[in-house]
Amino acid sequence: MVIIAWISFYLPDELGEGRVLLSFLNLVCTVQLLRQLKTVPHSGVVRSIDVWMLSVLTFVWLSVVACFLDLRYAFRGLEREQQESVDDVLFFYRQPKLARQLADESHREERQRATRRRGALTTENAPRRFSFARRRSTSPAAMAERHGFDMDRLRRQSTWHGDDLFWDAETGESPAGERVEWSEFYQWAHERHAARRRPVEEELDDDEGSQWSVQSLLKSMWSIRKEYRWLTWSDYVKKCVEMMYPVFFCVFCVTFWIVYVHDSYHDDESSSTATEAKEDYFTGV
Repeated sequence: MVIIAWISFYLPDELGEGRVLLSFLNLVCTVQLLRQLKTVPHSGVVRSIDVWMLSVLTFVWLSVVACFLDLRYAFRGLEREQQESVDDVLFFYRQPKLARQLADESHREERQRATRRRGALTTENAPRRFSFARRRSTSPAAMAERHGFDMDRLRRQSTWHGDDLFWDAETGESPAGERVEWSEFYQWAHERHAARRRPVEEELDDDEGSQWSVQSLLKSMWSIRKEYRWLTWSDYVKKCVEMMYPVFFCVFCVTFWIVYVHDSYHDDESSSTATEAKEDYFTGV
């Protein structure tokens, strides 16, 4: 039961139903075990088997509590701002043509808004930096909705399914060999996200001005996804439990068997001494 509870921690968040099923399986085994213990004759002395079973049940219940705590944080997901930023980056990498169109329109709206707000600023010297956090009204999701795109469908296409990320759902073709024309948004995304993992030398062209290939971007975004997952409490709880659960159980096993062997040795010595005393007594009689 302890091993099954430990394996459940290594199931990803996408298989939360499996973790819950394993947890309930442990609970069912616990109930059956308690029913079997009722048939054991009772005694006033705490036996080693009682200590062992109580400790194992404690570990199983702790695994169930940790499982539901992990799922509770996992259902919250990422922070709202980080989740929207990651979804926007995935959406833009999935739809490069739409990305350029929306990014250019976002720049124009930013310049017009800055011009209306400050008055003295002109279209040329207005801020051109594209930011998801500052202007949610000019986010890719809001702009795509204004253009009439189905964001649910696009986000489903932008989810991670291995190499299928860059497959075009409409044409069925993969733009794996094409290069991305970088707008200011792509420069911002490159500096903030994709630069955290440098591509290998063989994936770059000989000319110094060439951009990264789509395959290198795919690897970079995969590392970004894993790095963003570490920002959730669910991952912290899961990693801590994965390391602490087997360590504490191994410490308990070593301590239990050392104490058990030591007590058994002393019990054998005391029983042998009592037997010898009885034999001497009856021999003397």
